[in-house]
Amino acid sequence: MNLARFRFAMGGGLIVCILFGAVDWLVVAHIHPAAFIPFLTLRLGIIVAPVISLIATQRLPNMSPRTLKAFDLATFTSVAGMISLMCVWFRGIISPYYAGVIVVVVCRRAAMPTNWRSGVLYFGLPAATFRGIMLALAPFDQQIARQLQSPPQLALFALNVIFIASSLLLVIIGSHAVWALRRQLYATRSLGRYGLESRLGAGGMGEVWHAHHPKPLRYPSHLLGSPVPAELEGIVVRCLAKDREQRFPDAKSLVSALMPVANSAHG
Repeated sequence: MNLARFRFAMGGGLIVCILFGAVDWLVVAHIHPAAFIPFLTLRLGIIVAPVISLIATQRLPNMSPRTLKAFDLATFTSVAGMISLMCVWFRGIISPYYAGVIVVVVCRRAAMPTNWRSGVLYFGLPAATFRGIMLALAPFDQQIARQLQSPPQLALFALNVIFIASSLLLVIIGSHAVWALRRQLYATRSLGRYGLESRLGAGGMGEVWHAHHPKPLRYPSHLLGSPVPAELEGIVVRCLAKDREQRFPDAKSLVSALMPVANSAHG
């Protein structure tokens, strides 16, 4: 997962959430006259999770991938959950606010495409909040309990769930397609027989990349246990020379010197 993309998703989500405050005002003023404070409170609750994630990623720039994934899952799931609570406040199981859950899932997919296995969790859990919260609150909320006993309203609830599930399926398929395409484009970058995966850093003699070889290294049996080849030892000594003039002038020269050694190692 990319930290920059995660921050971009949090920033974009905050902007969208604030803009949707105008929708809350329209609902309260013209569609469902009620106190605006509960809507405002829930809207502020939606903002809390992205703000916490942004602060955490700023203070912990070297956050581990596992921790970042946990923030990702918790943030988008909590936002979808708060939107589902807005549905409880406005028309219950037939609330049009269910579409906000779809917006959350689409936002996550647009910012951070992933393979379908991860997508089932990272898209599926936020998408399940609407149905889960409605069914969980049914014993405690009279409006939801009555609606679940009404066949027409129950049919609308099922239709909303189907819309969310359909969007979830399309998002997972589209996200996996983008992820797979990026993997293929990434695999086309190569240096000789080695595929370049990620850049580790850059220095005075060029760049350092994490690379892999598609086939296992094959060493002749007579080389097993033998000392380091003289050619390679000479290259290492030259790289470590104190005098700049004795070192390789650039990365291209170093690669040119290493290629014959690598080719001989592969047979």
